[in-house]
Amino acid sequence: MSFKMRPERTPRNTSKKVICVAVAAILLTSALLVYVFLSDDNGDKDETFIKDLGDGNYLILSGDFIPNRTMSVDIDADVMTITVNAGATDSYHWIVFDHDRPASTSKTSFIRYTGDIHITYTSALEITDVRYGYFTISVEFENENGNEVRYSGSIVYVGNVVREFSWSVGSNDYDFSISFSYVEYHEFRMKAADRSPRSNDYTAFVQQSPAIKEISENLRSLNGTGNDAELANLILSFVQMCIEYPPAVFFGGGTSFLMSPDMYLTGYDNYAFYPMETIFHGMGDCEDTSILAAVLFESLGFRSALFLVPGHAMVGVSLIDHDPINILPPPFELLFGTKDGIRYYVAETSIDIHIPIGFVDNSFLFGGHNLSHYLNHNQDPRFGLFPVKR
Repeated sequence: MSFKMRPERTPRNTSKKVICVAVAAILLTSALLVYVFLSDDNGDKDETFIKDLGDGNYLILSGDFIPNRTMSVDIDADVMTITVNAGATDSYHWIVFDHDRPASTSKTSFIRYTGDIHITYTSALEITDVRYGYFTISVEFENENGNEVRYSGSIVYVGNVVREFSWSVGSNDYDFSISFSYVEYHEFRMKAADRSPRSNDYTAFVQQSPAIKEISENLRSLNGTGNDAELANLILSFVQMCIEYPPAVFFGGGTSFLMSPDMYLTGYDNYAFYPMETIFHGMGDCEDTSILAAVLFESLGFRSALFLVPGHAMVGVSLIDHDPINILPPPFELLFGTKDGIRYYVAETSIDIHIPIGFVDNSFLFGGHNLSHYLNHNQDPRFGLFPVKR
C-alpha cells in the first residue's frame, strides 16, 4: 500500500532466520565468548558464536565464521577485515551482502541489489566505513589442488546506533537525537509476520520499543507546557518532516507505480514496517509512517487508529474537547470519524510539510470515492478506521 498524496515528492523479507538472542540477558565481559543459536522458520538451528569487541559492541557469527572453521573477522575502528584460511592459486572472489541496504540500487528503476563484489589477490578482504549491521559474506577461489571451493557465513555487528532529527514548524525549531542497540531494530526486522495482511488491518505492527519510548519522551519534553492538541500535532509534524518517503517511479507521473516505495526498500510491492524499522531506515511509505505515528500517539496516551482506503493509509487520533477551526482553504477539509464510540481525527503522514491533525485534501479519489465516504458510508470491512488494540 503505497499511494502518495504528492507525486512530485521523492522522500525485507530477505532472510528466514530469526535471531533468538535476549541481549539484555547476555552479560558480556572482555573475555566472554559464548555460543547461542539461530532458529529458522522450520525450527532448525544453526550454531552461532558471539565475539565480544568491548565497549558494548559484539559480533554474532555463523557459518564458516565459527571459530576453528575457515573464515575469521576482525574489526578495528571502522574497518572490517575478513580472512579466509585457505590458499588460492590466483584470485579470491568475494560477495558482501548488506541486508540493511535498499533492495534497489537505483532510485529511478528497480535494479535488484545482489551484493558488493570484490576481487583480492591475498586471503584478506578489508571493508572500510563499516557500520553496525547484518552481513552475509562469501568467497570463491581455486585452491592449491585445482578445485573450485566456496566458503560463506553471516555477521551481525551489534553496537549503538545514533539517529538525529531536526525540523521546523513555523517559527519553532525542534531537534533531538536517540541511541539504540542495533539488536532492537534487528529483532523487529527478523520477525515472522505477514507483512501484507489480507485483512488490510495493520494495527498488529503498532508495537512499542525502548527507542520509540525515548522518541516519545523527547517529543513530550519539546512540547513543554503545550496542551494535548499541540503535543499531538508535534508528534505528527515529527513523522511528516523527519521520515522520508522512499524513492518511487510512477506511470506517466500518475499514482500507479512502476517501482513502489516498498519495492525500492524491500523488493516487495507491499511490505509493512514495524516502527523501529522505519526509524532505523529513516524512511517509509504511507502505512509505515501511519504505523509510526500511531505508536507515538499511543506511547503518549492518545487513542489512535489506522485509516485505510484503497491504495493508501493514514492515521487517526482521538483528541478530547478538540474543536478546531477549519483554517486551511479547499480542497482541505476537517475530517473525522467515529469507531466504537470514539472520535478519531484523520491526519496525513506521507508528506514533507506539516498539515495539522484533522485537515486532509478530500479531493483525491480512492477506489472511486473520496475520504469522507470511507469514514461515513463505507461497507467494505477492508477499509475505514482500524483502532489500535490496547
